[in-house]
Amino acid sequence: MTPADQIDRIADGKLQAFTGTINLTTGVYLDDVYAQNKSVAEHTAADYHGRFLIELVQNANDVHERGQHNGQIEVLLVEDEGDCGTLYVANFGKPFTHDNVVALSRIGMSTKPPGESIGNKGLGFRSVSHVCDAPEIYSQAPDASAVATFEGFCFTFARPEDLSSRIDHPTVLAFAQSDLPMFFLPIALGTQPAIVAEFAARGFSSVIRLPLRDWDSLQTARDEVEALDDDSAPLLLFLDRLEKLDAKVRNRAGETSSAFTLKRHEEPIASAPVAASIVTLSGAHWLLVRDHAPEELMQRAVDDGVKAKQLHSSWKD
Repeated sequence: MTPADQIDRIADGKLQAFTGTINLTTGVYLDDVYAQNKSVAEHTAADYHGRFLIELVQNANDVHERGQHNGQIEVLLVEDEGDCGTLYVANFGKPFTHDNVVALSRIGMSTKPPGESIGNKGLGFRSVSHVCDAPEIYSQAPDASAVATFEGFCFTFARPEDLSSRIDHPTVLAFAQSDLPMFFLPIALGTQPAIVAEFAARGFSSVIRLPLRDWDSLQTARDEVEALDDDSAPLLLFLDRLEKLDAKVRNRAGETSSAFTLKRHEEPIASAPVAASIVTLSGAHWLLVRDHAPEELMQRAVDDGVKAKQLHSSWKD
């Protein structure tokens, strides 16, 4: 099946599962689990207020190969696109897979194992709901080369007004429009805006496109792009899969009003008695020291954390 066909099949299965929670004879829920999930998702997204862009950058770091240090990210805020501007975050990491699409549409789920990368709860992406109602994801096919568009999983998520084309039963539709979580139902995207196609032509693996909700969201996006360049909290210090992050803001006159590049280079200190290196970040130097915890000690700490309900049970794996 094509990626679009796979997305449609995922959506059909999720709608079938949702319909199964409703007694169609009486028109009441057998279990309002989706309404509960919507509430949990909204509360969780609120915990990430003010850092949605950092979450997207960390996600982009995580999709680059572990052990490699040449990853690249590009952040582009286009204030003259759409009603209130559009934000793009693109990377050269691994493209989206079927499992990634499924995980992104389920709260608290992720295909990243604990300890493998910075985030593993599948929750950080939901922070984009602070500024955007319909995030779009465009991803390249794994075997694509020198193509002008993204040919992999390209999708957004259904909004309440989109559901009538997928749900015929009026009771199911009413419940769905009221209670389905924001990122519940993936919808394949058939067209690609010009800037998205430009990212594809330049060889990027994936790009997140966020049409901004209102003028307050545009100002939030401006502030978060600017905050990436905060020397007092160097963003790339621990994002060791990255080599470079480019950021640019294009104002409503179509001119570049702000642009900067963050660079990271790490040089091991061969004579150090522990794993130490000098990390150079756009001219500033940092001493970074790493050490390993004994496996038995780490396993004991994980077990204790799971027993105390401080860690998710997936950490035991």
